[in-house]
Amino acid sequence: MREGTLVAGRFEVQRLAGAGGMGAVYRATDRHTGRPVALKVAPAELAVRFRREARLLEAVQHPLIVQHIAHGTADDGALWLAMEWLEGVTLDARLRGGALPVADALLVAHQVAEALAAVHALGIAHRDLKPSNVLLRDGRIDGVALLDFGVARAVASTTLVTEATALVGSMGYIAPEQARGDGEVDARADVFSLGVLLFECVAGQRPFAADDPLAEMCRILLEEAPRLADRRPDVPPALDALAARLLAKDPAARPADGRAAAAALAEARALLARSPGGPDGGPGSVTGDERRLISVVLTDVGERELAPAGEPGAGEPGAGGAGEPGAGEAAEQVVAEIAGAFGGALVRLPGGARMVLLSSQGEEALPGRGGSGATVAFDLAARAAQCALALKARLPARRVALATGRAQVRERLPAGDVIDRAVARLREARDDVRIDEITAGLAAPRFEVKGGAPSFSLAGERDASEPERTLLGRIPAFVGRARELGALRGLFEQCAEEPVARAALVLGEAGIGKSRLRRELVRAVRALDARASVDVARGEPHRAAAPFGLVGELVLAAAGCAPGEAVEARRCKIRGHVARVVPAADARRVARFLGEIAGAPLDDPDPELRAARGDAGLLGEQVRRAALEWLAGRCGEGPVVLVLEDMHWADPGSVAVLDEALQALADRPLLVVGFARHGVVDAFPGLWMQRGVQHIKLGPLGARAAERLVHSALGDELDPAEVARLVEHADGHPFFLEELVRARAEGRSDLPPTLVALMHARIEALPAEARRTLRAASLFGASFWPAGVRQLLGAGTTAESLDRWLRSLLDEELVARRAPSRYPGHDELTFRHALVRDAAYGMLTDGDRAAGHRAAARWLRSVGETDARILAEHAAQEAAALARAHQGQAQAAPGQPADLGGPEEPGGDNVR
Repeated sequence: MREGTLVAGRFEVQRLAGAGGMGAVYRATDRHTGRPVALKVAPAELAVRFRREARLLEAVQHPLIVQHIAHGTADDGALWLAMEWLEGVTLDARLRGGALPVADALLVAHQVAEALAAVHALGIAHRDLKPSNVLLRDGRIDGVALLDFGVARAVASTTLVTEATALVGSMGYIAPEQARGDGEVDARADVFSLGVLLFECVAGQRPFAADDPLAEMCRILLEEAPRLADRRPDVPPALDALAARLLAKDPAARPADGRAAAAALAEARALLARSPGGPDGGPGSVTGDERRLISVVLTDVGERELAPAGEPGAGEPGAGGAGEPGAGEAAEQVVAEIAGAFGGALVRLPGGARMVLLSSQGEEALPGRGGSGATVAFDLAARAAQCALALKARLPARRVALATGRAQVRERLPAGDVIDRAVARLREARDDVRIDEITAGLAAPRFEVKGGAPSFSLAGERDASEPERTLLGRIPAFVGRARELGALRGLFEQCAEEPVARAALVLGEAGIGKSRLRRELVRAVRALDARASVDVARGEPHRAAAPFGLVGELVLAAAGCAPGEAVEARRCKIRGHVARVVPAADARRVARFLGEIAGAPLDDPDPELRAARGDAGLLGEQVRRAALEWLAGRCGEGPVVLVLEDMHWADPGSVAVLDEALQALADRPLLVVGFARHGVVDAFPGLWMQRGVQHIKLGPLGARAAERLVHSALGDELDPAEVARLVEHADGHPFFLEELVRARAEGRSDLPPTLVALMHARIEALPAEARRTLRAASLFGASFWPAGVRQLLGAGTTAESLDRWLRSLLDEELVARRAPSRYPGHDELTFRHALVRDAAYGMLTDGDRAAGHRAAARWLRSVGETDARILAEHAAQEAAALARAHQGQAQAAPGQPADLGGPEEPGGDNVR
């Protein structure tokens, strides 16, 4: 409209004030009153939405809501709405200058809540509450006016979608139920948006802020909102608790409407007024909040074609044949099935994105199959990698990405900036599965990983017969296991020469070198006897309940079937292989039953197989018989070595069949070697004890062996002190040492994030109070003092309970006593390994770090610490934690993931 245009014979246009998707706003003069008005003009196609806003403003008439003056339709069909003209700034513009004082933030939120109360009383939900829709009249904090009711709806008809792909509301402020597209979205969605607004006013940033819109949406759906006190520790506890209520994921946990929210905010303001000084600045405590290890798999699901049933990638990962989903099955269902198969939580996101969350909690759920933190971390990464590969195989046209990291956990599903990295990897994904550095490091021993930090490509799972991963482009030196390899060679020679059946169990924690020893054994056997056949199979957690699954994998290996091979090709190879080793009269029957457990069932089974399929007991007996005949036939051709990797995930049926084979074929050249974690003896009590099984336990590498490994990778010219440092940090763990060597070669001085993740997982296996004790101790640095730790833990921790937890940490060899103490009269302890301290420190939330460093400095001063450098470092770390909390995420060092990088370390003798 031009200047001077007269609308409805009353409103004279002066100038354009602004324009947007809902039309234009002009400053005009009301000729009836002589006052300025805001004249909003919109095209006719927006009539329903526009008139709804006009009628609502006309009905509400509240001093905290922009006032309606008139509305109608112009001669040209355009719609117009005249409202009071407001001078001032939006809250959005005000917040660009930084967070508000707590009292001001409460006043603003209270006024907004009062405005919402008036709207909700009419049965209306605003649905687009955000700082840019809140005006501060003349810039005054006490002059709030709520604007823009363009998407407001009657609660009974409130829905998420206005167009096929449009979200109602603004990203970062919408409630989870709005983001999910729930059918019933009521006044409590506005209460959630009010919570976001209050949080932003106090903390200076939205609680779920992320660089990527999809990542922010994920956080809204999944994260429990961070505590306001974590972002700004000076807020009163009552305000911290109220913000948590307003931002509750469950609408039922929030105030019911604007009126209830206004009452709660009025109470918080009254409490603040009675305690104007705010928090007393007393010692902080390390809370129960912590960051835990999770993996996030993301994919974008659409209507694209699925991989056909029976082809590689169809159905359950790693299997084929019966029970696979068909090509016409919805992609949504496929994602749900795969998430369930791998124990993940499926989260549906707007726009077709789907997330599968896998947690380290529960990795040790099966009796006897637990282990160290390395066990948990490796298993989590392997499970997530298999899940991602299965998704890509079934949905080949869709992007898939995976990230692993530490995330803060409260009462519900964990989430954190690991999601940001998963989203970043998803943006890069095309025909491959993209993964982050943490996942790459943990998955590399079992999976083929390509590329370099920060983004890697997950190509697939390594075949058991393939060469192991390299270290700096070369296969690492085989060190420190000559005695164990000699024992296994001796068993094979005995089997082949006498002949006789023998069994061995190689036991050790994850990453200790079992797979490398297994590969050296396979090489040695093939070099010793050209007649020997060696079959390698691996146990899998998602197949641990499949009857005879491990024996089925041995059949596939013996028949030369490649991973992911089509079902018909498997059938042909199994039939041909069995025909060569089993008498002709029995070959067809044996092939049928072996094919049944190897993912290659026959399409037209004979009556005997059909009957067995209907009777689990009969099927088991037939499979047992076929397997024994098959092994007997093979032993007739030459020595047979069955190598079982990750045997702790074996199924009971396979274990029983192999036990019977060792007995029935006692005078045949058969060697069965299982490589497993120590818990396998609990999962299968008395495993092969009646067959004279030999246990070989793999412990840490000796110092000289570790030094040889370092020199083989980095050369003999490396400074002996540097070699000693690497060896000491690895603590005899081969995987740790290789990761440290790789970091050294890359010029990194920090601890590799993969190792921190492994130690993090080990700490997660401890009881909650032991973990909390470690987190508090880590705030002091490499050494700590029980009295100081107790002060950080707070008054609820007695000296007796703390002593009990410290003794448990001593027993776990995570900490050690140190003498003499820096502070006479106070016992001093130290972390046995820098990884322990770093992992524990990394589990702290930013709020706990800030409060903890402040309390640690206070305790140090109380025992006579005068070193200004030490105290200044604690102050610097407190400030850094507060800054990160204010920004919403930790700042990682260059090249490091934000959530698994090495911790910031105070300097000084006692904090290093």
